[in-house]
Amino acid sequence: MRYTGLAVLVALCTLLVACGKKDMPVPIGSIHPKSINDLKYVITPQGAELSWTIPTRNVDGSPILALKGFELYKATLASDNTCNGCPIAFDAPIFLPMETVTKSGQRMFYEDRTLQPDRRYAFEIRTVKAFLNKSEPSNRVVFTWHVPASPPFGLTAVSRPQGLELSWTPPATWANGEPMNRPLFHRVYGKKADDADWRLLKDRLSTPTFLYAKAPLSEAMSYRVTAVSDHDGTLIESQPSSEVTAEFISPVPPSAPTGLVAVAKTLSTGKTGVELQWQESSHAQLAGYFVYRKALATAEIKRLNQEPVSVSTFEDETHLSPGIYEYHVTAVNRAGKESEPSSAATVRIYE
Repeated sequence: MRYTGLAVLVALCTLLVACGKKDMPVPIGSIHPKSINDLKYVITPQGAELSWTIPTRNVDGSPILALKGFELYKATLASDNTCNGCPIAFDAPIFLPMETVTKSGQRMFYEDRTLQPDRRYAFEIRTVKAFLNKSEPSNRVVFTWHVPASPPFGLTAVSRPQGLELSWTPPATWANGEPMNRPLFHRVYGKKADDADWRLLKDRLSTPTFLYAKAPLSEAMSYRVTAVSDHDGTLIESQPSSEVTAEFISPVPPSAPTGLVAVAKTLSTGKTGVELQWQESSHAQLAGYFVYRKALATAEIKRLNQEPVSVSTFEDETHLSPGIYEYHVTAVNRAGKESEPSSAATVRIYE
């Protein structure tokens, strides 16, 4: 018996020495989930849509194996902000169940349709794994709610010498149909065909026009406009206007072509005529060229092509009477603006 007892004692001492000192084990389910840090809101005509990324990790980095849901905390604040920084008295939380563990990056959405105009609200979220096992509160969002303005309408785009001019009609009502009773400003957005998202081109426009001086040449771009109202520092944006797609076409005419040469010869068609060549224009929105002929005997000027030619050569196959003829070439852009005529090239036609 004593041997047995000694053997047990030795075995126990050996086990303690071999294992060394260990931390106290952590009970399963006592590790809290990470707090949410990307709670966001979007104001809608019916209320406000809250969204956040569903956490998949605990504070120690381990995966969340079971997620019961979320507690949504809401508070109605004093509209005069007289106690900025005071603790917020949140209402009893609303529980939002979550039945399955999701993949990383998935977002949760909740819409509150109980908000009142010109009232200020605060929201927080806590993740719930089990009873008394909750995350720390999320980041807090605070805003004043009001129904957004109706979207602007009648958006148009016109090319001007300085850029593309956008104009529209501001909304006269709120989205619920009530008359507009406060000032608005506007935001202008643009997107190229290969852009994934809309880019803000101009903010806080007090007038319903915008001259986009950086509009790209020879490239179509889509535009839309929103109306924004300010409610105690909360900027509430309307739904966007209808889109308009436009290309900035400069109304400034191209420079006159240069290097015009005219030669009487047998043409590629086998006919006798005049071959013209000139330097190609570098104008970004060139539509082509018009060719003019003037008979010095009569001073008659005639344009030889009804539509612009796209290359810097031209063959005049007209059967001409003997005499001296002058040729001029002009360049025309896609807005139909024609350049000054080139220097004349003269050719004599013999019998």
